Amino acid sequence: MREKFRLLERIEAFTNDVHRIIDDYHAPKPTTSAILDQLARSSLSCALNYSEAISAESRKDFIHKLRIVLKELRETTTSLRLLRMKKEGGLTLPLGPCIAECNELIAIIYSSIRTTESNSKESQTKKWKMKNEEFHWALSIQHWALVSF
Repeated sequence: MREKFRLLERIEAFTNDVHRIIDDYHAPKPTTSAILDQLARSSLSCALNYSEAISAESRKDFIHKLRIVLKELRETTTSLRLLRMKKEGGLTLPLGPCIAECNELIAIIYSSIRTTESNSKESQTKKWKMKNEEFHWALSIQHWALVSF
């Protein structure tokens, strides 16, 4: 569980870095302003949804919330790339490290989703096998009881 909180801290730091870039941007044009607004929302959503995922009520809920985080991270990356292409507003903070961190977070979240799904399928298979074995055991007991009497 400690790893989840370290990842939350990393996502929060990333969100803070993105918001510093947004605050640092000077005199944007209307289209750039739209990108900045969306960037603020998507980056904040990453941290908020991951925080929700930590307290998910079920494995399915956890996976669903992680997928939302993944979508928001991808949207954040796209917004950062679009902002880098605009090259206006006198950016003093470099976007490259922020984009790289976002890509790393995408890889981590994607891997977490795959691992959780894989573990979920394994546990379902084990449960099915146990139920199947219990069923066959119960049938053999019933058969033995019918044959014995």
